[in-house]
Amino acid sequence: MARDIADRHPALRALLDGHIADNDELLPHVFFHDVTRWSEEEPHDSSELRQLLDELDVCYRDGDDDVRNLLQVSYIEDLSRRPDISMAMGPVLRGTTMWEHVTRTNRL
Repeated sequence: MARDIADRHPALRALLDGHIADNDELLPHVFFHDVTRWSEEEPHDSSELRQLLDELDVCYRDGDDDVRNLLQVSYIEDLSRRPDISMAMGPVLRGTTMWEHVTRTNRL
């Protein structure tokens, strides 16, 4: 999933290439922390971020338990500091247990 997402987003491709160069392999949770930082640096209304959030919504819906865990722990939870991005997530990501925890904690 990480490689597919990076292939559709040039900025994330550069992040993934650097990540693999640094680690000699793909470490999904570490990479998605990088994706979170990228998301936080993007304007919350950018089309690139909107596209990523839409794709991650589909990945969560169609993914297996490992994909869901990755997105909950290393993306949704990390974005709890940015309610503007969290509120832009699609309905599937907002329907997660982690989203419910984030909204209770931050009173979004």
